[in-house]
Amino acid sequence: MHKVHIRDLNFFSEKYPDRPNSYFKWVWDRQPQDNDITVFTDKFLHEAKSNKSRIKVAWILEPPVIDPKVYALIKSEYQHFDMIFTYCENLLPISKKFRYLPYGTTWVHEGQRGIPKAKSSLINTIVSQKRIVEGHKLRHAIVDRYGDRMVVLGHGYRPIPNKFVGLADFMYSITVENCRVNSYFSEKLLDCFLTGTVPIYWGFPKVSALFDPEGVITFTSIDEIEGILKGLSKEDYSRRSNAIHKNYQTALEYIDLEKWLWRNGLRSFCE
Repeated sequence: MHKVHIRDLNFFSEKYPDRPNSYFKWVWDRQPQDNDITVFTDKFLHEAKSNKSRIKVAWILEPPVIDPKVYALIKSEYQHFDMIFTYCENLLPISKKFRYLPYGTTWVHEGQRGIPKAKSSLINTIVSQKRIVEGHKLRHAIVDRYGDRMVVLGHGYRPIPNKFVGLADFMYSITVENCRVNSYFSEKLLDCFLTGTVPIYWGFPKVSALFDPEGVITFTSIDEIEGILKGLSKEDYSRRSNAIHKNYQTALEYIDLEKWLWRNGLRSFCE
């Protein structure tokens, strides 16, 4: 099995490269070094210019609102890479080196994924302490206005040990991405699908093109939530059962990032 080295901080908390897969073996480089194939994520893109690896691959993860410097750098220095993986539609036309890769991911571990036979709690939202970008601020605004009508979880409110605990017993969860960007969706959306929870979702504008729209409720402004809350019930949740199961299966396709890396270009460097 081919070894693929990675210089990364984005997946640090998950020990991501230690996860086995069917395509290649991750090797997590703690210090810069020259290899056969090296993948550089956001914080390490600048190293490619001086790195002597045979193949250098960029993998862009955070959206522009979180780390705009990454996007400025890749536009000016993409020639130092053999391939660049991104979900950003604005970058893809720059060069044939740019390849589509969904952000995806999940914080729900493999043994925890599934649709429970029954859920006893109606709705929650999970909110961190961050208040930097639009999505962060919207989460707190939702809590300020509607927090007494739902269970509020997360740092600064009611901490939870993991996402499974935060979602498994809830029929619905108000789910807000950091930003609304075409083709960007994260574990915030997929974690709901992987626990049989219907997301009340602000984020990826084209979510209904990839997932069954009956299994996700979208909104674009905080005022819409009032009407959405009035329509939630056990009966409504049950009515969405087929879509919930479909979206669970679709979500599984978007958490296997190694498969996307391999099939969308990495394989060509290993043959």
